[in-house]
Amino acid sequence: QLRLEGDNAPPGRPPLPQKPFAINGLGAVISMGFSNMACLFLNYPTQVLFRSSKLIPTMILGAFWFKQRYNWQTYLASTMIVSGLIMLSLADAQISPQFDPIGFLFI
Repeated sequence: QLRLEGDNAPPGRPPLPQKPFAINGLGAVISMGFSNMACLFLNYPTQVLFRSSKLIPTMILGAFWFKQRYNWQTYLASTMIVSGLIMLSLADAQISPQFDPIGFLFI
């Protein structure tokens, strides 16, 4: 069981600090707000493309900074996901282009 600071939990168990939970929660709320603001300036496939492309920097950061190892299937799957989304985005951009550089700031 988790125990936050100020909770009445069994003695001997250190309380979990509330600050990291608050920072993560605030970051999630801000991220969702910026994503919703991007909806006003970009078409949906472009938003999906940029959100899903976050997978690649996350894997690179994990590999180089945290020394995490991924198998070749994971690299292949992430490459296929991003490639497919790029193709969908390019196809939709020809049909209904909606591009505003401000939208990229919010993503």
